[in-house]
Amino acid sequence: MTLLAEYRGLGRVVICPSRCHVHMAVGPVTLCLELAAYQQLVVMLNESASNIELLLEADLPGRPPSRGLSPDQREAPL
Repeated sequence: MTLLAEYRGLGRVVICPSRCHVHMAVGPVTLCLELAAYQQLVVMLNESASNIELLLEADLPGRPPSRGLSPDQREAPL
């Protein structure tokens, strides 16, 4: 297995030697996805992250802001 990414306290992503399956572990949950499905998941997660940012920016004045991730948490490599 080749390590693609790992974030302490969150999980890791590895690809199998044949390069046809990606294994993604997040906490106690592990997904084994075909490469195409993994790539679709990445697109979906990127879209949802963009939408979350828009939602957080749209908080009404006078209300406490939503608790999103801090910039440090967003980019927390090993």
